[in-house]
Amino acid sequence: MSDEEADGAPVQNAAAHFSGNIMNFERPKFNARQENRLEALKAFKKKCGYIFKGSLVNISEERKCILVQDWLGPEGQKIYDSLDWGEDEDVNNYELMWTKLEGAVSAECNEIVASKKFKERVQKPKETITSFVTDLMLLVKDCNYIDEDRQVRDQFVYGVSDDDLKKKLLEKGNTLTRIQAVSIGKAHETTNQEVQECCLKPPVSESTNTIFKGKPHKGLMCNYCANKKGSHSFANKRHCPAWGAVCNLCKIKNHFKDSKECKRLQKERKPKPGNQKQSGSTKKPFVLKVDEDGEEHLYEVVDKICTLHQQCDHRKAFANLLISKTRICVNFQIDSGSTCSILPVGVYKEISGDHDLQDLNTTVRPTLSLYDEKTKIKTLGTRNCFVVNPATGEEVIIQFRIVNE
Repeated sequence: MSDEEADGAPVQNAAAHFSGNIMNFERPKFNARQENRLEALKAFKKKCGYIFKGSLVNISEERKCILVQDWLGPEGQKIYDSLDWGEDEDVNNYELMWTKLEGAVSAECNEIVASKKFKERVQKPKETITSFVTDLMLLVKDCNYIDEDRQVRDQFVYGVSDDDLKKKLLEKGNTLTRIQAVSIGKAHETTNQEVQECCLKPPVSESTNTIFKGKPHKGLMCNYCANKKGSHSFANKRHCPAWGAVCNLCKIKNHFKDSKECKRLQKERKPKPGNQKQSGSTKKPFVLKVDEDGEEHLYEVVDKICTLHQQCDHRKAFANLLISKTRICVNFQIDSGSTCSILPVGVYKEISGDHDLQDLNTTVRPTLSLYDEKTKIKTLGTRNCFVVNPATGEEVIIQFRIVNE
């Protein structure tokens, strides 16, 4: 190979490299049918710049101009053909070509319409500061303002949706610049996000998650009136519209028909499987006890003699409760009007196994008075016992006064 051929070899290799690389990337396209053709041309120019700074970084300006003309497409080539070149201007000058193309497309843009779009642009709901400012910077290019930064600053202050941020920006007055406005806006946005995170409710504990796993919180129904949560306060049952009303089905107060409370009370009325069948005339009636918090419980009424020497037709309300961890069933009189709960010593020994009364708290042994205020009963001591209401499953610890039988 001669020296002349050797000198020409790199040119041939560059051409081969040039033609080969053209096939290794996606050709940019100019969308001449876009409503804002100037914006489309700028996007097309940016894509061309990426290619000429990357794979085709070593090609000449003449080849760049040729490729741009090819990539412009039929509509874009018509714009290129309409360019007016002076005698002393180089048609292969890459930057000059773009200047003329942008000038030709800008002449087609209506600055009045572009300004209207720019002035109407405000921050959308939940739109970030960055997204809002970026769109303003793009829209202002079509308006051909002399001082674009001031226009963007003014529109940014006018268009932000947060009134506190707008007040903070207006306090800066004429000294506020576009960069400062954007910086203050981003800092305010970040602070608001941090405040919202701090105000979030703490996560529900694992035990609560285990109990209510899979149960949605929305659409919860009131147990007494069957209305959805939110229709009235759940903190106080007296706010419920069913409070004081009489159920049409079971004739019991403080709930409506078809409510969960009504179904629960009906279930308690049904005899448990295995119990002896009773005729309609011998069925034992039920009484309703309402707690201070509005909870209702049905208890079976058992016939008792009111006095030792005389029978009467009065009935007292009794309920079977489960005492101690072993859940021994004990029959209690309810609503007796007493100020404390008492337990006969024999029953206490049976349920606790404390036959020597060693586990009693004997530091407090008050003397109890009966209704006649004459009969006095001395207590042997006190003992906290675990009690379960079988009707509701409610578990409580009650302090009993242990007395002689």
